Formats: sequence, C-alpha cells, structure tokens
Amino acid sequence: MSALPKKCTSGFTTLLCDENFRKYYEQREQEHLAELAHVARVHLVGELGSSIAHEVNQPLTAIANYTQACLHLLVSEQPDLFKLRNVLLKTHQQALKAGQIIKGIKVLVSSQQKVRSYAAVNTLIQNVVSLCRTDLNSPR
Repeated sequence: MSALPKKCTSGFTTLLCDENFRKYYEQREQEHLAELAHVARVHLVGELGSSIAHEVNQPLTAIANYTQACLHLLVSEQPDLFKLRNVLLKTHQQALKAGQIIKGIKVLVSSQQKVRSYAAVNTLIQNVVSLCRTDLNSPR
C-alpha cells in the first residue's frame, strides 16, 4: 500500500494532489474489497466444513474398502486378475475424486483474482449428481 499523499495548497499542484488522493483511496477501497471477498470465501468454507469432510470422507472410505478387496484377491490361490484390475481402477477413480474435491476447496479459499473459463455443462451436472447420489438414495 502506498503512503498517503500530502495535501497541497497552491492552484495547479492542488489539482494533481487531489487526483493522487482520489487514486489512493480508490486503491485502498479495491484492496479492502478484495480482502472482504477473501474473508467471505473463508467463512463459507467454515460453514460448509462438515459437508466438505463428508464429501472427502466418501472417496477415502471407498479407497480403503477397494484396497482391502485387492488384498483379499491377492491372497487367494489363483487371484482373478480381471477383478483385481477393475477394483484397482475404481480405487484410482476415487483417489482422483478426492483430489478434485480438495483442489476445489483450495481454489475457493485462495485470495487470487477470479478466473473465468469454459466448462462442459454435462460434466458439471454429472459431478453434482455423483456428489449428491448418496444423499438422494438415503431414506428420509
């Protein structure tokens, strides 16, 4: 943040100094707005903490279960390599899902400027459905 400009008293320099004051306060306002937006994002993550923990816990639990299944498949006399491959593939997908959730959280709380990008709507909808599937299927 720059130092506060000094007030001027004579004609022409007063105009220049008034412009410096305006720019200074506009810059401070932008900095405050950026800080406020960052605090709002951090607060949002705090409110959604239990939901986020639940969403991250789901793929981690799946990974633990899949790796346990792999261990059981490996100790058999003739391991079914096709089953083992499928379980490992599912494990990999769940690890990627957990990583994407964490990446999304990091982006949400970062204080960087907003970046706009294109997104495939179908992929977004599929992601939302996969995140909500457990809650939608549970009896109420």
